[in-house]
Amino acid sequence: MRDITPPHTATELQALAVYVYETRGQSSWLQDRLGAVNVSVLKVLLWLVLLGLFAELQFGLLFFLLSLFYWMYVGTRGPAERQSGEPSAYSVFNPGCRPIQGTLTAEQFEGELGYKPLAGRDARNEDGPAFR
Repeated sequence: MRDITPPHTATELQALAVYVYETRGQSSWLQDRLGAVNVSVLKVLLWLVLLGLFAELQFGLLFFLLSLFYWMYVGTRGPAERQSGEPSAYSVFNPGCRPIQGTLTAEQFEGELGYKPLAGRDARNEDGPAFR
């Protein structure tokens, strides 16, 4: 057994009190990760047990579809969770209608297809106005 000696001086006691106060409520990174994994594994196992139960009752497909809708609902963020200054996925809601990075525009799509007007013709319809 380890022999743990209590602090003998006031400064040792004060240092111990400061250490306990500063580390109060903190857990290690590994404990946080393992705790989250254990909860996730338990949730998946519970879902599988419930799926088996509902399948036995001939409601397995309904349980699966309702689970999908629930996961879609839980996976989406509400507007309150959006940080200030964070751009919207819809460019019309951003200042200056700026698209977010990775948005495919019509100009980019036409460029990737290699669209070029035929030789000897400009980009103008013979009967109407120019299109671009």
